[in-house]
Amino acid sequence: MTIKKIIDKVNYNNILKPEIVVTVLILIFGITFIFLIKPLEIPDEGNQFLRAYGLSDGKLLAGNNTKDGCIAEGGKILYGKNQLQNSLPDSVASFITQNINGYNEQSLLKSKLNPSNRVSVCSTQTELNSPIGYMPQILAILLLKIFNTPPIIMDYVARLFILIAWSIIIYFAIKTIPVRKWSIGAIALLPISIQQSISISPDALTTSIVALMVAYVVRSYYEDRERKFTKDLIIITILSSLATLSKPVAIATIILIPLYFSNILKKSKRKRMVILKIIAIFIPVASYLLWSLFIASHNISINSTFILAYQKSQFFKTSLFNELKLFFRDSKNYILYGIALSQFGSFEWFTKSFPHLFDYLGVAGLVIILIVSYDQRKMLKNVTNRQLKILNLGIIFTSIGLFVATLFALFIIWTPIGAKLIYGIQFRYFLPTFIILAAISQTKFLRSSAVWYKNFTLVYSLIFFVASVLTLTGILKIVI
Repeated sequence: MTIKKIIDKVNYNNILKPEIVVTVLILIFGITFIFLIKPLEIPDEGNQFLRAYGLSDGKLLAGNNTKDGCIAEGGKILYGKNQLQNSLPDSVASFITQNINGYNEQSLLKSKLNPSNRVSVCSTQTELNSPIGYMPQILAILLLKIFNTPPIIMDYVARLFILIAWSIIIYFAIKTIPVRKWSIGAIALLPISIQQSISISPDALTTSIVALMVAYVVRSYYEDRERKFTKDLIIITILSSLATLSKPVAIATIILIPLYFSNILKKSKRKRMVILKIIAIFIPVASYLLWSLFIASHNISINSTFILAYQKSQFFKTSLFNELKLFFRDSKNYILYGIALSQFGSFEWFTKSFPHLFDYLGVAGLVIILIVSYDQRKMLKNVTNRQLKILNLGIIFTSIGLFVATLFALFIIWTPIGAKLIYGIQFRYFLPTFIILAAISQTKFLRSSAVWYKNFTLVYSLIFFVASVLTLTGILKIVI
């Protein structure tokens, strides 16, 4: 067979499918970021590694509260009745307490794991996270424990495993959703998304699972899924439960469950569908309640890891209505005065940040990606305008629910009493919100061609990948 015949047999349409292109770019971008962003430079990475390693030891929760104190971040010793502690190898403790601005990577590469030499390490706010969001990281650490691998290598490999998990789930999300494929891909390729896809936190798994869940819901409007209704609903329920256990604010995804559409005409089948949807909504809620009860049974609560949480919970008990008023006031103030473009686009890094010009361009491009739709007339023939309105409204309400739930969580655990706006917000917390908004189906407003939209998405993603590389290497700052 000649080379020409081989080339003629290649189906370029298959090679250039959105899910394949985006997955390849995610892996290229992600692997590049793994080596450009040093271990511990991503926000909370040391705390997340501590949690993942503890889970790999089979410890779902840390030890009892201690009065003796334990090693905290930065090598300091803390004392207090409410200080949880975990027993870890001293090499792991040494790794997570490094100063991110100036540690010796070469010496850490030589620091092999010594499981028998253990110290007590203070647990952090990640202690209440369920194991679900750490499964890829736990697998990586378990494999490397066999060889007593240095913790810094465990960090690198854990990053790679979560990147692979992110790329696989995003691949199936884009493949499953019949419309808005490139918009989902665009959010997945944002610099902050790639940073999170190599983070040891549960954020990447949460966001990708939410993307896959919304893909299943949207597909039900464009394809006849009546025969597969039960199977799809089981998958959606599992995804919502996993997302909620990975990050509790994702409980808002239960709003998507009633939106699943099935063209069932018989009354008996309609009744069965309603009952199954009610059960499906209950399961994610029940799964999180069970995890909360498990934590409570070990005398651990949110008060054990967040000092402000106890004070805030007391205020809610004594003056619920007033606290809710304060929450909405602080949220409004955050939206009006607290959002900075550099934070909003999080084209701002933990240790290095884009010049403001890129922040503005990045946010502008993100807005275009979300509000512009592109023609897919064949798909639009399968869905009525009324169905589209219901679907789009449901998507908007779900994204608002996620946004409000995130603000409320930060209001409870990070916002000081008397503050005028919400504290502790990072753009990465809103990635699930944007991944859902990206799934809004076709509208007549600001419509473009599919080719233009694809090209815009790819050019936008490549520009900000290059800008990220130049920023992380320090070249962009020097040039400007």
